[in-house]
Amino acid sequence: MTANQAGTGNYSAASPVTQSFAVTQSFAVSYPPLTLTLGVTSSPSGPVTTGSVVTVTGTLANHSTAAATVTLKATFSYVSPSGHTYTISGSSRSFRLAAGQTLGQPFSFTISRYVPRGAYTLALTATDTAGDTASGSAALTVS
Repeated sequence: MTANQAGTGNYSAASPVTQSFAVTQSFAVSYPPLTLTLGVTSSPSGPVTTGSVVTVTGTLANHSTAAATVTLKATFSYVSPSGHTYTISGSSRSFRLAAGQTLGQPFSFTISRYVPRGAYTLALTATDTAGDTASGSAALTVS
């Protein structure tokens, strides 16, 4: 960088001064120990109804540097067109994730004429033995 100062009638111009400098910036990217995502898609696209194929995809990742035992709990909720809510909590399932391991699993099902119409929500919560938690949810409306 070079600094210049012009002169005026009251003082003389200063000689240009050149100064070098370096800017350094350091940062660290950190992730929570566990992440959990859920997504839902349907085929054909558009309203989900009889004959639609629904695919739910879940991804669970252990971002820590050590293996972890993770307990996964699912809750399934249904709200009928009349506004009644029904909730089912599934049993917990535990498994081991290696350090840095990511598990992803899609599952698909077809909406039959016997599936009640209304709003559905699937919520998953993962907890490791250190108490770290991650959660995700996916919603679907069947018309």
